[in-house]
Amino acid sequence: MQAEGAGTLLDLSGIQSIDAGFNSTGNDHDYQKINALDGGVIDLSGVQWVEAPNDGCDRIEFNATNGGELLLNGLEQLTSAGAGDNRIALDAASLTLPSIQLTDRTDINLSNGANVTVGPDLAEITDSTWVLSEESVLTEIDTMTFSALYSSTGLWADDGWSSQTTTYNWTLMQAEGAGTLLDLSGIQSIDAGFNSTGNDHDYQKINALDGGVIDLSGVQWVEAPNDGCDRIEFNATNGGELLLNGLEQLTSAGAGDNRIALDAASLTLPSIQLTDRTDINLSNGANVTVGPDLAEITDSTWVLSEESVLTEIDTMTFSALYSSTGLWADDGWPSQTTTYNWTLMQAEGAGTLLDLSGIQSIDAGFNSTGNDHDYQKINALDGGVIDLSGVQWVEAPQRRMRPNRVQCHKWRGTPAQRSGAANLSRRWGQSDCP
Repeated sequence: MQAEGAGTLLDLSGIQSIDAGFNSTGNDHDYQKINALDGGVIDLSGVQWVEAPNDGCDRIEFNATNGGELLLNGLEQLTSAGAGDNRIALDAASLTLPSIQLTDRTDINLSNGANVTVGPDLAEITDSTWVLSEESVLTEIDTMTFSALYSSTGLWADDGWSSQTTTYNWTLMQAEGAGTLLDLSGIQSIDAGFNSTGNDHDYQKINALDGGVIDLSGVQWVEAPNDGCDRIEFNATNGGELLLNGLEQLTSAGAGDNRIALDAASLTLPSIQLTDRTDINLSNGANVTVGPDLAEITDSTWVLSEESVLTEIDTMTFSALYSSTGLWADDGWPSQTTTYNWTLMQAEGAGTLLDLSGIQSIDAGFNSTGNDHDYQKINALDGGVIDLSGVQWVEAPQRRMRPNRVQCHKWRGTPAQRSGAANLSRRWGQSDCP
């Protein structure tokens, strides 16, 4: 379907559904398109559901450019017959979805000031993505916030070759540029706990770039993937904002990671209670503040540089137990010895502060297998400061037959900052804290 030019009207409001759920053969790409161009109008206000193709190479597209209008007021469900996509692409155009309840394999791309408003009935979002730029906005209708669960467990790939490793990057959400807003504050949880196969790397990404804002303030928990080769990332650069005010738990379905990476950006986590397999990387003056409810930190790491800071909100210190017992590896070869270096905490450069004074203990008492070497490291480098003044005891690894150890390098804290470490114990490993 196509309507092009001001005054052009294609009224198909009597259509109740659009079935594009074909099952193509071969490896070709079939794109079916519905286009409202340059002020043209397509009225599909009676459509209640759309089904995308079966094959992941194929899709159905809804495109509007330069004031073109797609009327989809009655649309309730965007579904897929398999792995094919629904794609909504707007360039300098607007779309209202007041009745939408479910989106499955739906990609929304907005540019050049495009606008989408979503009604309050949206409850289920599966394997869907949003990419916004150039002051585009996606938000709710009249602040009537929806309440939805979001799952991205179907967005991974395997190249099928055990002899090579391929990295797949999946952009789940992106807002780029000042004035760009992706308001998904109605999402309550993010389930990225997929279980991939093979030895490839799948990185799912949520990006707030160059002043763009992503509002996920309703999200209470995030689950990272099962496989250690995979992760979900929260990235903000150059003033981009990720709003995660309601986030309580960062968990993992297994060995996959949550990664928070900020470059010249800030993040506030006032409600955080638990972090599991969470890596925080701050650079170029980035800042993270943490609320007082953080109580459990497991297999998580922090790497800060260039005057970046992680600290508590308004000196309301949390009180947490820290365990790194899951951070070790075994190469599986008894005929060779491999050394694995694990950076647990690092602050590098004058003005860089990693304030983890709320941590009460450090449990590195893992029991590894094989004959490899696992060195867990806490590094304060070149004037960087790590505040662990609340730590009362540290436990080193268990195995005696090889030099597993936890290391504290160049701890440049004051005597008062070090005085909390009253006990350095061992399970046959070594504790090296000069």
